[in-house]
Amino acid sequence: MRGLLLDRGFAIGASITRARRAIPEIISDPNNGLTTMARETITELHEFLGQIDQRIKAFDRRIGEIFRANAACQRIARIFGVGPKTATAVIAAVGDGKEFKNGRHLSAWMGLVPRQHSSGSR
Repeated sequence: MRGLLLDRGFAIGASITRARRAIPEIISDPNNGLTTMARETITELHEFLGQIDQRIKAFDRRIGEIFRANAACQRIARIFGVGPKTATAVIAAVGDGKEFKNGRHLSAWMGLVPRQHSSGSR
C-alpha cells in the first residue's frame, strides 16, 4: 500500500502505525487526486490488512491458551527473554527432548552454541 501510494505522490513513513493512521485519511479525501481504481485497490488492501490483524489476534489467543495449559511451556518461559510464543514454539519443535543425548546437543540443534569442530576423538 505504501508503494502504491508513493507512486501517486503520497509518502508514508516506514512505521505500520503511521500507515494505519494515514491510509484511511488518504482514502477518505475525495480531492487528493487518487483515481477510483487506486482508491478501491488501496481500500481493499487496507481491509485485508484488518483481516490479517484479526487472524493474528486469534492465533495469539490460541497460543496463550496452549501456554497456560502446558506446564512445560511455563517452565521454559521462566527464562529471561522467553515469552509464551517462544516457549510454545520450543515445545512444539522439541517435544519432550528425549531424542537428544544431553542439553548440549539440544543447544547445538537450536543454534544456541557453536558447533563442535575439534578433532578430539581422532
